[in-house]
Amino acid sequence: MADPALVTSVLYYLGITLGLVLLVKYLLGSKSTTNIPPFPAQPYAILGHLPYLKKGMRNQMKEWGRKAGDIYSIKFGPRLMVVLNSYAAVHEAFVKQADAFSDRTPQSFIHSVSSQTGLLSKAGVYVCFTILFGV
Repeated sequence: MADPALVTSVLYYLGITLGLVLLVKYLLGSKSTTNIPPFPAQPYAILGHLPYLKKGMRNQMKEWGRKAGDIYSIKFGPRLMVVLNSYAAVHEAFVKQADAFSDRTPQSFIHSVSSQTGLLSKAGVYVCFTILFGV
């Protein structure tokens, strides 16, 4: 019969190895989503693009828009988001190709934006138009 201490140490090392493999897989992420817009900067492993936003989200988004174009991807933690950074890109996505986006599940961010006190409220629409058109 095998020594109980040996069996315990082998199981311990197998558990550590499995944990490390799963951690590396999580940190590197899957490469299966190839049909996404480009990233404006390399995201950090767990935090994504959050550390880049120290200077302020609005200025950083403008800079990334100049660098990557009107449509780009960012990661907030493990969550991937696509940014539409111009009126033309928003119009193309949500008006001209509305069928492609109509079957998506609602996100908490979208719900907060479209609520009565969110960005799509009367004051929020004014702020959006001010930012987009400089009116």
